[in-house]
Amino acid sequence: MAEPTVVACLHVQSESLAKGRPVQQSSVYNRRGPETAINGESSGDGEAMCIHTQRDQCPWWEVDLGRLAVINTIEIWNREDIPIDLSQGEDYFTKRLFPCWILVSTDPFPEGTSGQVLNDSANMAVARVKMTKDKRRTTWELPTNSVGRYVRIMLEGTNYLHFAQCNVYGTWGVHRSVGRVSDVYCGKNLF
Repeated sequence: MAEPTVVACLHVQSESLAKGRPVQQSSVYNRRGPETAINGESSGDGEAMCIHTQRDQCPWWEVDLGRLAVINTIEIWNREDIPIDLSQGEDYFTKRLFPCWILVSTDPFPEGTSGQVLNDSANMAVARVKMTKDKRRTTWELPTNSVGRYVRIMLEGTNYLHFAQCNVYGTWGVHRSVGRVSDVYCGKNLF
């Protein structure tokens, strides 16, 4: 009698669901439009490599995935250059991204820039998180089975919003998984 073989297949999401999807932002500074954040280039070495809004109250950037998806992870790559005037501090550009909110919704978010728009957007979100730590790459593992179509990154307060890339990983559709897996074993006769 042949020995049973145990095979485990893991699907690794390698391409962002946001790539090539419609994007918008609350305003545009110096022709740094929203498309830059979904072009696959995470280098934030200078303003030209980033999306950039005007100095607004609660500015935002968002992507419409075009259809519902179970979203597992959202990753934001921050700007990484330092100002020429070092008296401003090396983190002068990078700290502008924080505090920010990452919001996921099944319906379109409201337009406009204000504390009220942030509040309304957060209230309608199916999943949301406030990020406060200045990092080059910010990663959010969403609650299991978070279904959404719209992803918005929104600053808290008045400032410029700029970052290099936003990747959204997950699975198209609303088929919910059984949850995160803690252990996977591959091979013969493991038990």
